[in-house]
Amino acid sequence: MKDNMKLKGLAAGLLLLAGALSCGEKEKAPLVAGITVSERSLVMRTGDVASLTVAAWPEGVAVPEVTWASSNPAVATVADGTVTAVSEGVATISARTVDGGFEAGCLVSVVGYPVEGILLTPGEAFQMKKGETVQFHATVTPERAANKAVVWESSDETVLTVDDTGLATARAVGTANVTAKTVDGGFTATVSVTVTARTDQGEGGVFDDKDYGNYE
Repeated sequence: MKDNMKLKGLAAGLLLLAGALSCGEKEKAPLVAGITVSERSLVMRTGDVASLTVAAWPEGVAVPEVTWASSNPAVATVADGTVTAVSEGVATISARTVDGGFEAGCLVSVVGYPVEGILLTPGEAFQMKKGETVQFHATVTPERAANKAVVWESSDETVLTVDDTGLATARAVGTANVTAKTVDGGFTATVSVTVTARTDQGEGGVFDDKDYGNYE
């Protein structure tokens, strides 16, 4: 009888101990084994902003505190997971847990805005006299296009020449087209220029540059 009571008491004690251990296991938070970033790679344009978030694994564990860093702040910066594209290039945005040092990253490629068009000023056909110069101005769109470089050319350099800055010089009577072409995209804008003879009024007659020095 006494032995039975001892056995029952021992069994009850074991059950209580098992229950206590079980409760302790339930209360203990699972450990973080690693983290992931919401995007493994991003392609952004200069000036764009994107948000990254962190998840922890195994599933169900709380997201730990992390610090953010950029491998190349000149290309992309990060603050609390918010990424800002600064200039063309590549940067790795990484998140690192304060406790445990687990790390995950996102490869960010920043590209510039492409050229969409070009306008010339002056933009319509006009006349100029031999020997005169006119400064052309090219406006590349959009304003935040990455590469605004243009190449200038004349359709007839015996009539009109144009240098790398868009300065046109009338060389001879005739007609020539001035064209500006974007390096990015190959967009063009063209203006027709007619060069006329220059006449200078002097004493005793009119000088004509076609036969300068002779009176008419």
